[in-house]
Amino acid sequence: MWFLTSHFLLFAAGCLVGGIVAWQWRSSRAWRREVTYKREWSDKLHLADQYTNKRLAKARADATAEREARDAKVALLTAEVEELRARLGLDGDEAAPGTEPAPLPMRRSRPAKRPSRRRSKRARPGNGSPRTGDDLTRIRGVGPVIERQLRELGYRTFRDIARWGPDDLAKVTRRLEGRGARVEREKWIQQAAQLSRETNASA
Repeated sequence: MWFLTSHFLLFAAGCLVGGIVAWQWRSSRAWRREVTYKREWSDKLHLADQYTNKRLAKARADATAEREARDAKVALLTAEVEELRARLGLDGDEAAPGTEPAPLPMRRSRPAKRPSRRRSKRARPGNGSPRTGDDLTRIRGVGPVIERQLRELGYRTFRDIARWGPDDLAKVTRRLEGRGARVEREKWIQQAAQLSRETNASA
């Protein structure tokens, strides 16, 4: 009985000691891990602070340089203004209140050109002018090409076409190269007579 009791006590003491040792080992490991994490984060924060301080220092230096350049430019422009005022005899004095600046000389405006009243040398179509004649293209079937050919034959007015006879029709047929049949089909003579009457009535 005593043997079993002693062995049980030894086993219990061993378990207790093992538990204490294990707890101490885990605690020391957790503490080391925490210390490592804290050191890493401290290093990162230190690097971030250094980077931020460098950026701030660079920004301040750039702002200072820009302000100095602007001040130098303002001083240069001020010196130029003072020099110009001295050349103009202003001597830094402003104009007296109530005085108006001298008016600038006004340019004399040229008189507007009057519209030309020259009449056009070209007579209006349809007026029966002996030099230009009527607008033969008013006849249905007569285009600019045929009109030119008719004028070359001497037919310049509606009245000339209205008086066509057999000889005139033959001459026009030869000149129009086979298109003379259009004269009768499209009734050029009747159209010319009607247009001639309208022109005389309007005149």
